[in-house]
Amino acid sequence: MKIKSIELLFMAVTIALTDAEPSNSLLSKLRNSMSSIQSHVKEQHTMRNLLEDVLIDLSRGPLKEKEVTLFLDASASPSEEEILLHQVPEATGIPKLLLQKNNGIDWSARKDHIDVFVGVIGVELPWLLSSPPHDWAVLSVLLIGIKQECDPRALLQTALAQRTPAVAALCPVKLGEQRNRLEFRVFTWRPLHPRRKLLPLGGWNASRFASWDQLFVDRFSSFGGVTLHVASNENDAPTLFRTNSSHWDGLGYRILSALAENYNFTFTLTVQSIDGMWGERRNGTWGGMLGDVYRGEKNLTINTIFVSYPRNAAFDISIPFKYEGIAFVIANPLPLPPWRSVIYPFTRMMWAVISGFLVVVSFTHCLLGSFVGKVSPFRDFLTIAQALVNQSNDAVPSSWTLRLFLMSWWFTAYVLVISYTCNLIAFLTIPKYPVKLQTAHELADSYHRVCMLNYGNETVEAFIVSRNPTLTTIAKKIDKVPLILTQPYTNAQECLELVTAGTHAMLDGDSYIANIVQDSGYADRTYFLKERVLESPTSFFFRKNTPWKYKFDEGMSRLVSSGCIGKWKEDIDQALKRTRYEKKPEGQQALKVEHLQGTFLVLVLGLGLALVTFMVERHLGRREKNQ
Repeated sequence: MKIKSIELLFMAVTIALTDAEPSNSLLSKLRNSMSSIQSHVKEQHTMRNLLEDVLIDLSRGPLKEKEVTLFLDASASPSEEEILLHQVPEATGIPKLLLQKNNGIDWSARKDHIDVFVGVIGVELPWLLSSPPHDWAVLSVLLIGIKQECDPRALLQTALAQRTPAVAALCPVKLGEQRNRLEFRVFTWRPLHPRRKLLPLGGWNASRFASWDQLFVDRFSSFGGVTLHVASNENDAPTLFRTNSSHWDGLGYRILSALAENYNFTFTLTVQSIDGMWGERRNGTWGGMLGDVYRGEKNLTINTIFVSYPRNAAFDISIPFKYEGIAFVIANPLPLPPWRSVIYPFTRMMWAVISGFLVVVSFTHCLLGSFVGKVSPFRDFLTIAQALVNQSNDAVPSSWTLRLFLMSWWFTAYVLVISYTCNLIAFLTIPKYPVKLQTAHELADSYHRVCMLNYGNETVEAFIVSRNPTLTTIAKKIDKVPLILTQPYTNAQECLELVTAGTHAMLDGDSYIANIVQDSGYADRTYFLKERVLESPTSFFFRKNTPWKYKFDEGMSRLVSSGCIGKWKEDIDQALKRTRYEKKPEGQQALKVEHLQGTFLVLVLGLGLALVTFMVERHLGRREKNQ
């Protein structure tokens, strides 16, 4: 072995120098060098055995059943490399190795998502710790220093450790009076602690660190009173808004306030981003609130921002606290003419059926009457029609056949008259509208265009790349309204004016657009399509690889499961309702002339028809008299 070869070499040099009777000083130096080398070799042998024991303890204890990626620093000596390459994988069954050799990386075992990263570090910190790949998602990091110069502060403040939720470091120390015994000490780092950031956990012992939680302690159980800076926009009710100049409210605000109280941190909010935008990537650069988070100027954003593939790749995203889609608001169609109210109680099909029955029943009555005596088709028709206008017959036929026949018809006519009368009362006072659009497909096929505030191209691109042909059709009809920060609702009213003009529908986030419509006084002139499109979870956005993001996930999960978020949402929605814009029920209402237009129109038509008939009869009477 290499150690034996070194020992034999120095023994031969020592014998040769002794036979040549060298000076005492030279012999003394050689003996001291030999002693130092033997001591170094012994320490190296001890470190090798200690490292092997620790790695095996880890694989059998806290890292059991975990997928581990081993990393060997280039400055590690050949002995440690031999352990990692041969003995440790065989003893622990760890198949994943990531080795740095000759300033290069063997990426054959690299994975973008790493469960446990175990690094064996030499004297110098490798670039993989100081500049890790941006797309790496590492859940836990364990760094093992194998040199006496090991500094846990330096290891735990590397970029890889700082962005990882669970971290720990092992550094060797000499113990005993003669300082001839080596032991690994375990440390972790609490970056948000106001004073004691480096936390010693004690000397390595397989029983002391037998579980995952014992080795990887929760570094963010408390945020230590740190202030988090939130990129926000006040114009996002019901998620975030201001009730006055100093008081904030909204679902996102209440969630963040609850987490701040639980984890001991404070936060700041902004009225809007510098450019007034929400979050769009243009020419490879993120802008708006998401741009502030991406550049590290802010820690997170809590506004309603939908999750998309580009955003998911560029940011850490919390668990969703609600689901929303894009809603469409469109103007109520003009009511149909009031004079038609007399025909609205029945559908066209129903009127056709009644007319058909009237003809068939009249014909049948005439046919049955022909077997009894002389009949008059016109008189039989009047006899049947009288029942539909609540008029009784002047005589009952003597034939029981006709009596039974009329009995069945009178009952049918009675039900028809009652049904018509009940519906007529409602239609006289409630305006009748044409059939409203209810789905995105109907909107796409209509003449309406679609307007939206110019937040960016994210929504339009989502419509364009959608596999739904309806959305791609709508994308071609979208007109963007300028986003003017000084205008109420950032100029949303300009879009709503196009809606009430009947030329456009407006799209935006479900709860946001509902609040704008209600708050700006358009609720009684517009309605929402029943269908929502591009439904997506709404979440908090963090800078990529934020190590404490998981604490927000834990807290938000408890708030969701306990029902707090649902209750807050309901309370906020109720508080945001503006009764001055709600259409109040009018209660009892006296009928007006416009309500009975149809009735008077029937009267006028009847009088006109009677007048024409009178003139015809008078003319015919004069002709007969003259003849």
